[in-house]
Amino acid sequence: YFGSINNFDRPNFTSFILEGNDDIAYQFRSLSDSYHLIENSFQAPVIINYEGRNEKLLEKLYEQELDRTIFQKLCRYTVEVPLRDIKRLLESGEIQQVADGVYVQAKGNTKLYVPGLGLVTDMPSDTDRYTF
Repeated sequence: YFGSINNFDRPNFTSFILEGNDDIAYQFRSLSDSYHLIENSFQAPVIINYEGRNEKLLEKLYEQELDRTIFQKLCRYTVEVPLRDIKRLLESGEIQQVADGVYVQAKGNTKLYVPGLGLVTDMPSDTDRYTF
């Protein structure tokens, strides 16, 4: 039933898992490459400052030291954000663009990422009265 509504099986993942796989030789990599719950074209990655744990790496990005190993280390601190929010966060100065398609939580911004909640793009500016 669910396969017939909303074109849920658009990437045809049943063919990767069910058809001709009597030996349990599933094609997980191919399935992963063809299926995205949220389309990537509507979002972009933002590297956040997670409780100061990655501050030294972020300093290198702020200084335009763009290195593959730095990006690999910062991968765990990356959050996908809808493009409409990216635009608003750039305009408000909460994030900055350090390279084409690379966005980083602005230096000194401590309110964008809230431990326990995650990335909060619509938090009121007066958060001191809230308890997290």
